[in-house]
Amino acid sequence: MGHFVLIIGPAFLALVIFLNHVLLRWLAHVAPFLCKKPEPAKLAEARTKGEKALMRAAKPRLKTGVLLLVSFLYIGTSALMPIGYFLPAGLLQKIFRRVGYCMIVVNVYFLIALALFSLIGLLLILFKKLSRDGFSRGAFYRIGMGLVLLATVGLVVYGEINARIIRTVHYSFTVEKDGGNIPAAADGTKKLRVALIGDMHLGYNAGLAMMRDMVEKINREDVDLIFIAGDVFDNAYDAIGQPEEIAKTLAGMKSKYGAYAVYGNHDVEDKLIFGFNFSNHDKENDPRYGRFLADANVTVLTDESLELFDGSVILVGRRDPEETGLRTSQGERRATAAELTEGLDKSRILIDLEHEPKEVPEVAAAGFDMQLCGHTHNGQFFPLNIGIDRLYFNACGYKVYENKMHTVTTAGVGSYGPFNRAFVDPEFSILDISFR
Repeated sequence: MGHFVLIIGPAFLALVIFLNHVLLRWLAHVAPFLCKKPEPAKLAEARTKGEKALMRAAKPRLKTGVLLLVSFLYIGTSALMPIGYFLPAGLLQKIFRRVGYCMIVVNVYFLIALALFSLIGLLLILFKKLSRDGFSRGAFYRIGMGLVLLATVGLVVYGEINARIIRTVHYSFTVEKDGGNIPAAADGTKKLRVALIGDMHLGYNAGLAMMRDMVEKINREDVDLIFIAGDVFDNAYDAIGQPEEIAKTLAGMKSKYGAYAVYGNHDVEDKLIFGFNFSNHDKENDPRYGRFLADANVTVLTDESLELFDGSVILVGRRDPEETGLRTSQGERRATAAELTEGLDKSRILIDLEHEPKEVPEVAAAGFDMQLCGHTHNGQFFPLNIGIDRLYFNACGYKVYENKMHTVTTAGVGSYGPFNRAFVDPEFSILDISFR
């Protein structure tokens, strides 16, 4: 996958240079004290050549020191994320990644706001409400570009703040199977309350404070089971601050019948640039992952099934199709849904817990009653959340497949790459499941 960076990298660099130029030009128009004074001799010479030459000579130009400083800060901070690829996991790499990924979002929102501003200006010119000169250098330009930058900063700040506020989302549905040995409620009905957690991405973004907040909110829900749908880690165990304390915090999650997890595509040690890796992708998992989850009282299932409630519920935890570090009873490949249910009693309640909400028809055909997933982050931030539902049967939320298999995909607690959740809330899901 690393060859994609050879396309994305130069394209991103070109975008950064272009937006840096736009920023410098605006600064020159709104801050004359930062500009060089036009040379009288050059102005006099330009007058003899006509109005256009005079306008070029009088055009505001930033002082060399200001130009170099602003360019160094803007382009330099935008380049921190790929530079961080070459640093060892730890605090310095975390700083480089956080700032660098933040600048990716800055550039995205700057480009979107600039395009919207340009479109408004062109429409005003088309309808003769604005002159071209007013669009390129007048008050409309100066104020409009100021609003573009204000909107850019505002969206980034909002997304960073929103990424820290974990929501609780509730879904209720009924599975048309007998609850078997599931303990009956006071009214005689058989129900399960399940917490579905996904994509914590512990390390570069999520840490102890977020996990304490999440655990506190889960413990308010009085759940029977906790399911974790992968991407517990963010490709680097050493990037986790206070891992022992975080594991202890997670061990404090309260559930009547335990916590169970699967691994996701980021639960393997790897270095990524723009989400792609240059290293050998076939890697062993860091054994510290397993020890961490064991300390957190979480049972990991890897293409394995586990009977709950004396066999009334069968939980199947699937290996992720992208994550290659694991070794399973099937060898190095991921078992199919049909292979995992072969020999199982399909009159029981079958739950498919996996990271990515893929292979929905195959999972349903294998006899599963539920598919519980994460991975998508629901796009994580605008505009990536637009159209993501076209990539999956259920990109986020609750949907029923062909009136028989219930699917839930959580948008996840943490953030991958940019620590930003603009217009996409971090969440875990509470499932109230009834049985007939």
